[in-house]
Amino acid sequence: MKKTFPHTILLMAAMLLAQGHVVADDHPGQTPEGLNPEDRFTEILTPAGLTLAGVNPETLTGESLNPEDRVTETLTGEWPSPAGHPTLMPEDRFRFIEVKGHSGAHLYTGGPLEEALSRGYGAVELRYGWQSHNPEGWQSKYRYPAYGVGWYSGFIGNPDQLGLPGGVYGFISFPLQKHRTNVFILETALGLSYDLQPYNPDDNVYNDLIGSRTNVYFNLNIGGRYKFNRELDLLYGIDLTHFSNGRTFQPNSGLNMYGFNLGLRYHFNASQRHVDNSPHPEILLDARPRFEEYTKGEKINEGRLQVYGAGGFVQHPVNKGTDKHHLTGSLVLEYAYRFSTKHGLAGGLDLFYDSSLEENFPDKKHHFYGAHLGYDYHFWNLCVRIQAGTYLHKRGHDLKEHYFYRPALQYNLQNGMFAQVGLKTRAGFRADWIEFGLGFRL
Repeated sequence: MKKTFPHTILLMAAMLLAQGHVVADDHPGQTPEGLNPEDRFTEILTPAGLTLAGVNPETLTGESLNPEDRVTETLTGEWPSPAGHPTLMPEDRFRFIEVKGHSGAHLYTGGPLEEALSRGYGAVELRYGWQSHNPEGWQSKYRYPAYGVGWYSGFIGNPDQLGLPGGVYGFISFPLQKHRTNVFILETALGLSYDLQPYNPDDNVYNDLIGSRTNVYFNLNIGGRYKFNRELDLLYGIDLTHFSNGRTFQPNSGLNMYGFNLGLRYHFNASQRHVDNSPHPEILLDARPRFEEYTKGEKINEGRLQVYGAGGFVQHPVNKGTDKHHLTGSLVLEYAYRFSTKHGLAGGLDLFYDSSLEENFPDKKHHFYGAHLGYDYHFWNLCVRIQAGTYLHKRGHDLKEHYFYRPALQYNLQNGMFAQVGLKTRAGFRADWIEFGLGFRL
């Protein structure tokens, strides 16, 4: 059968590829004899510069290809199948594995555990993460954060008094500023810890920090990633780690540690095994995304009233080492104003109830009123909230001193509903109780 001129070009291209002849994109003048300059072989390269290895030249004839099956079209999202016909190219799935080491000291004001904590702390973390890269998703407004899950194992002091804690958590890493080989980042992690050695009136009476084996794990890290090569990054930073149970068990001064961390991150593309999983692949996908497009946040300038109710339970110090607990509650009416995609402010009124006050104030009412102001940081369906408040009458100041903070995490549900978990503090950063609740917007 007589072959058309385009089919002849395709046949010549496939034969040269089979012999290992590839003309690079940065040498546009290198064209085979008989071809016009615009018919460069860069058309049979993928956008990442990958050749179509393994194509049978006989399949690129007029008998097997329709006019729309041009090679240049198969390279905009399709791979050749073993039979030579185009198939859908797998979507990039950028993943990474991290290992980190920590070292530092304790924030401890002195007491019976001073000697047990004097040697500082050490820890190791193992993480598995997802690197976002969709320019049309919410991530492009935040410089493409990474997120994932992790495991923590630490040595925090005398294990007979403090245990050897482990933890599991989720984390998110926000890029702050990017350079050619270095990225400055802000990371936060939140989860649960286990295997702490709690206070016990019989054999661990000097532990004045932790009252339960299971506690909240929180870590805040500011640092960076330095790119070594295609797959490997050096991680570095300074961080703060906190263990506590929100006064659900006494004692609950909590463990607070600060220090530095070093680690390594290995990037890989989980779709590689679907394309070429051999030990020496001829087709090699990018191990990390090429960040080129960022989307600016939008102005919103919208305010709404919201109502939030939460409950919890606490333990009074006189009941430490027992299973006795008291109920707590919070009812909040606030006005939240959102300036933009990321930023907002909120202010409102609070009604609090703490039944554990009956231990110290049996003749007083155990509810009291407050007011607060706060900052909201929005991303995806989540909102990180930082609030500060005070009490509106003398009874509140008598019962809880003068001011409180409320760090919280809010998750948006459907139809204006949201779930929120927060920590109400007392006179600074001493935990008062954990708030678990639901709310709705008017």
